[in-house]
Amino acid sequence: MSTIRRDSALTPVADPVTIDSLGGSNFLHCFLGVQFFDGTGDRIAATAGALTITVQTECPLAAERPPDASIDATAPTTVGWTLPTDSVTLTPDGSIATAVTYKAVLFAHKSC
Repeated sequence: MSTIRRDSALTPVADPVTIDSLGGSNFLHCFLGVQFFDGTGDRIAATAGALTITVQTECPLAAERPPDASIDATAPTTVGWTLPTDSVTLTPDGSIATAVTYKAVLFAHKSC
C-alpha cells in the first residue's frame, strides 16, 4: 500500500481551500488535518471557529460530506474517511480567530 501526502497552499482563514487530483478510486482511505499560522508564519492554535469538510467522490460524482464533516479550529484533530476521493475542500465558518492563514494536510492510502 502506498501513501501520498498533499499540502494545500497557505490560505487566508476566510477562504476555502481545495486539494484535488487525488485519483478517485485509487485513494480510498483519506486522513485530513489542518494547521493554523499567525502573521509571521509561526504555527499557532486558533481561538475560535470551525471548518466544514466536503469530499468530491466518484460514486456518485458529486460533493458529499464524510461521516465526521467538521474540524474544530480550537482543537484540530485528524479526520478520516473511506470514499473514492477525487478532491477535498475545507470551508471556514467565518469565525476563525487569532490565525491569519491555514493549510490543509491530506494523507491518502492507495488501494491495492
